[in-house]
Amino acid sequence: MPIMNKKILAYSLILITVALSTAVLATVYRWVDEKGVTHFSDKPQTRRRATAIEPDKKEPSQSKEYPLTSEDKDALKATESALNSKDYPKALALLKPLAERGNPQAQYRLGMLFDQGLGVAKNLVEASEWYRKAAVQGYALAQYNLGDMYYKGEGVPKDSTMAASWYRNAAEQGIAFAHPSSG
Repeated sequence: MPIMNKKILAYSLILITVALSTAVLATVYRWVDEKGVTHFSDKPQTRRRATAIEPDKKEPSQSKEYPLTSEDKDALKATESALNSKDYPKALALLKPLAERGNPQAQYRLGMLFDQGLGVAKNLVEASEWYRKAAVQGYALAQYNLGDMYYKGEGVPKDSTMAASWYRNAAEQGIAFAHPSSG
């Protein structure tokens, strides 16, 4: 066999090997679960947005403190009660004024209502805006959810760089399932 044909054959084999390995690697997904265990699969992990409605789950601390008046604290307690009893219109009425005054917890929860369509028409753009308001104030769960929206392109343009940035911010505050390598 002439030398030129051997080179062509060798290059062809290399190209075929690279093409096949790329096709195989393109279908392998890796993620880290809440306990820090790494998983591999041929299907992408379906991410679930963070929720903090459950009364037994303590919300992580935020990087910035938002001063709460006793009136705000009472409204947040009443909101939690309304959310737990699935009285979403009442929760919305309690959350909206607090969120508009800049309370990040209220902004996050209002984002959840729009995100999940609880007591309001589902509106991912509106949800992302409320999450962003809370996220820029350092509210970790809002940072995670905003990252998730960028990851999926829901309510915001799909942007893996922005998703990773918001996930990283949340992970730095202890949201274990928001580790940047989990995507």
